[in-house]
Amino acid sequence: MSRFAVSGWTRRALVVLVSFSILVPSLVLPVAHAQQTATLQGVILDPSGRPAPGFKVVYKDVVSGTEYTSATSTAAGEYSLQVPIGSRYQLVNAVAPDGTRLPIQAGAPLPVRAGGVYRRDVQFQLAGGAQVVEQKPPAPEAAPPTPPPPTVTAAKTPPPAKPGPVTKPAPASQARTGAKKPWWKTTGGVIGIILGAGAIAAAAAGGGGGGGGTSSPSNP
Repeated sequence: MSRFAVSGWTRRALVVLVSFSILVPSLVLPVAHAQQTATLQGVILDPSGRPAPGFKVVYKDVVSGTEYTSATSTAAGEYSLQVPIGSRYQLVNAVAPDGTRLPIQAGAPLPVRAGGVYRRDVQFQLAGGAQVVEQKPPAPEAAPPTPPPPTVTAAKTPPPAKPGPVTKPAPASQARTGAKKPWWKTTGGVIGIILGAGAIAAAAAGGGGGGGGTSSPSNP
């Protein structure tokens, strides 16, 4: 009697172990796959070639349509963001510090097949032949000349000195014209171009070549 009881208990234990061994991989594998990401990074330059701090870039997954926005660029104009591997990402636009979205003349989508670092630099150019003009505030008006001292004579009392003209403050409209205009607000607009014709610098972790390396440039 006890032999049959032990045998039944053993069978139940085996069923539980088999079920657990099947269930655990199905739970662990999706989590491990979701944690595999790659880094997209680069530098953002203004039309004069200087770093553009305070900007963000937006990449779009061309397969799912999901957009990924980077953190604010540093003082050196560098940006960085994490994206899931196994897809292609298109650099679509940049976001200025005031929230203005600036279009980017993007090259070919960036294939991200393995973990690592993929680089794309962006420089903005002025559209329509516009030029960046740094407006300076108007110079203050010159003070009126000091009247000469009156001539003192024994016979005549000198006339009182006439007051000089009163300097009036510049009108508010004139003061506003001297404000510096951001380059991304320039007439004609700006458009970003990808430097290096969409070249990729990828250090794939565990790639087919045995460790990291630089992949071949992709033609836009």
